[in-house]
Amino acid sequence: MDQRTCTQFCVKNEIKCADAFQMLTVAYGEATLNRSNVYRWYKMFSEGRKVVNDEERAGRPSTSTTDENINEVEKMILANRRITVREVAEDLNISIGSCHSIFINDLGMRRVAAKFHRMNIANEMLDSVRDDPNLLQRVITGDEAWVYGYDVETKAQSFQWKLPHEPRPKKARQVRSNVEVLLTVFFDCRGVVHHEFLPQGRKVNKEYYLQVMRNLREAIRQKRPDLWKNKNWLLHHDNAPAHTSLLVRDLLAKNNTLMMPQPPYSPDLAPCDFFLFPKLKKPMKGRRYTTLDVIKTASKEELKNIFEKLFFEVLRKLEKPLAQDALEAGDLSKSLYSYAQVRSASVSMELPLVNVSTCELRSVIRFFTAKNETAVNIHRNLVSVYGEGCMSIQMVRRWRSWFLEGRQNVHDDERSDRPVTATDNAAVAAVRNVVEANRPLTIDEIMIRLPPGIEI
Repeated sequence: MDQRTCTQFCVKNEIKCADAFQMLTVAYGEATLNRSNVYRWYKMFSEGRKVVNDEERAGRPSTSTTDENINEVEKMILANRRITVREVAEDLNISIGSCHSIFINDLGMRRVAAKFHRMNIANEMLDSVRDDPNLLQRVITGDEAWVYGYDVETKAQSFQWKLPHEPRPKKARQVRSNVEVLLTVFFDCRGVVHHEFLPQGRKVNKEYYLQVMRNLREAIRQKRPDLWKNKNWLLHHDNAPAHTSLLVRDLLAKNNTLMMPQPPYSPDLAPCDFFLFPKLKKPMKGRRYTTLDVIKTASKEELKNIFEKLFFEVLRKLEKPLAQDALEAGDLSKSLYSYAQVRSASVSMELPLVNVSTCELRSVIRFFTAKNETAVNIHRNLVSVYGEGCMSIQMVRRWRSWFLEGRQNVHDDERSDRPVTATDNAAVAAVRNVVEANRPLTIDEIMIRLPPGIEI
């Protein structure tokens, strides 16, 4: 197109065709049009042509995209939504290209994958928990994760204390170590049931996981004799190919192992993903382990440091995302790793909100006050949404009266407390000494390391 435009420019400026061809050769080199094409376009522009694009040409008439074929294709699709373009083309004896054109251009259809909806699985699991309150105490869940010889510390771990006149600390960009080992862990509400490391040179496949299942069964027999005797424990793992292979499913079916379903793409329903492995790896980040044996030893020590009560709490917190799925129709955008920060809520289809701030309650009171609602109705609405005990009726009446008097601020007024006695010179000096010795310490760790006699 560019060369045709240049040729048209030469015609308008009365430049000879030979000179125009010479100019195109200098400008475009080997990509220049041949002499005959340049002369042909020069002649057409000289005769008055103004368009540099090719003219539309009428191809041979289509004999496949007829009304009859379009109707037949539509009938076949409505009868079988999963039929392919090739199958339709073979049945109607037309080309695949023509059939595809009927799908896209004439019928306006496109082939899409069915969207997974985890609401049904969440409802089933929630009903099971309601029918048997002790169900989660019998669940044994597990997964695999790589543990590295060196893993980059998180941004929160790199925080340090600094004085106003000191420069901000800097750190070099680092990457994970190539020294790594795969750790497989299974645990229940009482703690770790079984763990093992992938032998060097082995791959994570169905044969390896089959042996892991056999080792897990032996560990349950020794460490959980009550569950083994009653045969009422439930296995929970994700949908990795090795976990769902026919070889593994045959072993589980042969031994009548009960399974707890795991929806795909749901790390908020996998305790290993949102609890165990982050808690295991966090203390190991930023440290260097030279050999595989050292990595394994450190991993075992971190597993022992996880308190048993946390295992039970995290299994109970599985109820919260299940109830949210039942209410929210399986919305996966509910914050994935927030369950270790909220208390275990009673499972109900009308699940009350938790951890609501006092200012939020006061904002709701101000809103209903502007609508001239009575204190009794405001309190009733608060209880229906936030649950019993969110705020007393007396407090609702007090804040409603303040808002009627013109108050706009929902925060507490500043009060003059008693003078602070902990920040004396000795306490400040002690804290400074501890921080200078180890800058990344948290406030809780600083308080533990203070010398005797310093109470803050």
